[in-house]
Amino acid sequence: MTNKKMYLIDDLYGENIKQAPTRDGYGNGLVALGEADRNVVVLCADLTDSTRSKYFADKFPDRFIEI
Repeated sequence: MTNKKMYLIDDLYGENIKQAPTRDGYGNGLVALGEADRNVVVLCADLTDSTRSKYFADKFPDRFIEI
Protein backbone atom coordinates (compact mmCIF):
# COMPACT_ATOMS: atom_id res chain seq x y z
CA MET A 1 0.00 0.00 0.00
CA THR A 2 1.29 3.46 -0.87
CA ASN A 3 0.74 6.74 0.94
CA LYS A 4 -2.10 8.53 -0.89
CA LYS A 5 -0.60 11.93 -0.05
CA MET A 6 2.39 11.14 -2.28
CA TYR A 7 0.22 11.26 -5.43
CA LEU A 8 1.74 8.12 -6.93
CA ILE A 9 -0.01 6.19 -9.67
CA ASP A 10 -2.39 3.49 -8.44
CA ASP A 11 -0.62 0.68 -10.28
CA LEU A 12 2.88 1.61 -9.11
CA TYR A 13 4.04 -1.99 -8.83
CA GLY A 14 2.06 -3.38 -11.76
CA GLU A 15 3.53 -5.49 -14.54
CA ASN A 16 2.78 -2.87 -17.21
CA ILE A 17 4.92 -0.17 -15.63
CA LYS A 18 7.93 0.76 -17.74
CA GLN A 19 11.04 0.97 -15.61
CA ALA A 20 13.81 3.33 -16.59
CA PRO A 21 16.94 4.63 -14.88
CA THR A 22 16.42 7.69 -12.68
CA ARG A 23 19.11 9.53 -14.62
CA ASP A 24 17.06 9.18 -17.82
CA GLY A 25 14.18 10.91 -16.06
CA TYR A 26 16.56 13.62 -14.88
CA GLY A 27 17.87 14.22 -18.41
CA ASN A 28 14.39 14.26 -19.91
CA GLY A 29 13.22 16.55 -17.11
CA LEU A 30 15.98 19.02 -17.93
CA VAL A 31 14.86 19.06 -21.55
CA ALA A 32 11.24 19.64 -20.50
CA LEU A 33 12.34 22.54 -18.30
CA GLY A 34 14.42 23.97 -21.14
CA GLU A 35 11.44 23.81 -23.46
CA ALA A 36 9.21 25.52 -20.91
CA ASP A 37 11.62 28.29 -19.93
CA ARG A 38 14.31 29.90 -22.09
CA ASN A 39 16.09 31.08 -18.93
CA VAL A 40 17.02 27.54 -17.87
CA VAL A 41 20.75 26.89 -18.17
CA VAL A 42 22.50 23.64 -17.26
CA LEU A 43 25.94 23.60 -15.68
CA CYS A 44 27.64 20.21 -15.59
CA ALA A 45 30.92 19.16 -14.01
CA ASP A 46 32.11 16.43 -16.39
CA LEU A 47 29.09 14.19 -15.74
CA THR A 48 27.21 14.85 -18.95
CA ASP A 49 26.76 11.20 -19.89
CA SER A 50 26.25 9.90 -16.36
CA THR A 51 23.48 12.37 -15.51
CA ARG A 52 22.01 12.32 -19.02
CA SER A 53 22.33 16.09 -19.13
CA LYS A 54 23.60 15.36 -22.64
CA TYR A 55 19.94 15.32 -23.68
CA PHE A 56 19.76 19.01 -22.75
CA ALA A 57 23.16 19.76 -24.30
CA ASP A 58 22.09 18.23 -27.61
CA LYS A 59 18.86 20.22 -27.74
CA PHE A 60 20.10 23.51 -26.25
CA PRO A 61 23.87 23.72 -26.82
CA ASP A 62 23.87 27.49 -26.28
CA ARG A 63 22.43 27.03 -22.77
CA PHE A 64 24.71 24.20 -21.66
CA ILE A 65 28.00 24.75 -19.83
CA GLU A 66 30.42 21.98 -18.96
CA ILE A 67 33.27 22.73 -16.60
